[in-house]
Amino acid sequence: MLSSNKNKVILLIGVLAIILLIIVYRMNRIETPQYSQNNGNILPGRTEITDTQSSSNVEYRSKHKIDTLFVKHHLLKNNSTAPSYIDDRTIIFDVDQYIDEKGTSVHNILKFDRDKNKTENIYQSKPNISIGSLVGINNVLYWVEYPIYLESVTPWEIKYYSLITKEKGTLRKGVGEDFINPPVLFVENNQLSWIEKRIDEKVVTSEAIIYNPDSNKQAVVGVSHLNEKDKNKKDGQFMLHHRPIEGGLLINQSVFKRVNNKTTKNFDLYFYPYNKKISPTVVYPNSNEIIDFTANQEWLVLCTYGKVQVINRKSGKLQYEALGESKEMTFDTPFIRGEFLYYRYSTNQIFKLNLKNGVKEEVTSPRSITSKIFNSNHFLGFAYNQSVNPNSDNRVEFTIINTASVD
Repeated sequence: MLSSNKNKVILLIGVLAIILLIIVYRMNRIETPQYSQNNGNILPGRTEITDTQSSSNVEYRSKHKIDTLFVKHHLLKNNSTAPSYIDDRTIIFDVDQYIDEKGTSVHNILKFDRDKNKTENIYQSKPNISIGSLVGINNVLYWVEYPIYLESVTPWEIKYYSLITKEKGTLRKGVGEDFINPPVLFVENNQLSWIEKRIDEKVVTSEAIIYNPDSNKQAVVGVSHLNEKDKNKKDGQFMLHHRPIEGGLLINQSVFKRVNNKTTKNFDLYFYPYNKKISPTVVYPNSNEIIDFTANQEWLVLCTYGKVQVINRKSGKLQYEALGESKEMTFDTPFIRGEFLYYRYSTNQIFKLNLKNGVKEEVTSPRSITSKIFNSNHFLGFAYNQSVNPNSDNRVEFTIINTASVD
C-alpha cells in the first residue's frame, strides 16, 4: 500500500512538472493568433502575450553582436541624446546648449571616436537654430536646420557635412507655411528621404523625395494635393509621415472627401514604389491609431497604442501581436533586420521578435529614459540617458547592434 502511494505521488509530481514547463514555454513565446478580415482591417483573435512577461535578467541570445559604450562630455549634463549615425569607428550625436541667461541656445553635433574613446564637437548651429533628424550615409551627415520657435512661416535647410573632408553646405532649402513643420529625414539602403510641403492658392502639395548621394540625384517618389480654399470643405490628401523600405516609401496620409455635401476625414497607409510605372496602393486602410510602421517584402509592422502587429503581406492576415502592460503606452521605431524585428516599448525598453518562430526577447531591461532606435546601414543604436540623473557624471550609455555581425 505504501509503495502504491509513493508511485502515485511521483506520478503527480511528474504531471505537475510537465504542466509547469508548458506554462513557461508559452509565456516566452508569442503565439500565432487567428485573425479574420473586415473591410480591409485586421481583427485580433484571443491569443496574446504582454511584453512584460519576460525576465528582467537579460540574456543576449541574439545572433547580432551588441556593444555597450559609455560616452562622457560636459554638454551631456542635464541633457539627453541618441546615436544618430554609426559606423565601425564613429558615433555621431547631437545636444542642445544654453549660452546665456536669456535662454539663447545653440545645437551641437558631437563625434565619438570608438577607437580613441574621444569625443569632439564638430559643428555648432547659429543661436536659436535647431538641428532636427540628424542622420548619415557613408561618412556624410545630413540634418534639417530651422528656428527653434516655429512661426506661421518657418524657413528650413537640409545641411550636410563630410566626416572625411569636413566639407559642409546646403543640400536643399524651403519654407514651411501655415505652421507646417520642416521636413523629417530618414535613411535606408544608402538613400535619404523626406517630405516637403508647399502652399499655392490655398492648395497644399505634399512631395515625397529621395536623394541618392552616389549619383547626387534627387527624385520625387509621390505627390498629393489637399484643397483648403474652404477650411470647412477640405478635399484631397495630406502626407503626414513616412518610412523608407525596400522598393519604396510607406506614407501615412490624411484623406479628406466631400460626401453628401459633408467633409469626411480618414487616415490610410500608402505604399509609394520607386518604380513610377507602378501606382501607389493602400496597404492598410483606416490607419488612424498608427504611431509608427515599417515593412519588407514579407511583413508589414504596425505600432499603435498598447501593441505591435505583424501582418503577412501576402495573405493580409495578422501573424503576431505583442501587447504592452498598458493600453496607453506606445510602441515605435520598428526595424526589420534579417529574421528579427526590433522595436521600443514606451520610453524605457527595447525588444526584438523572431519573425520565423514568434519568440520574443528583451534587448534591455526596463530603464527610463531609453531613446528611440536609430539606424545607419547595418547598425542599429539607441541610448540610455544617464545624463538626466545628476549623479551620472555627464555620461550617456549607447547600445550598438551590428546586424551584419554574429556575436
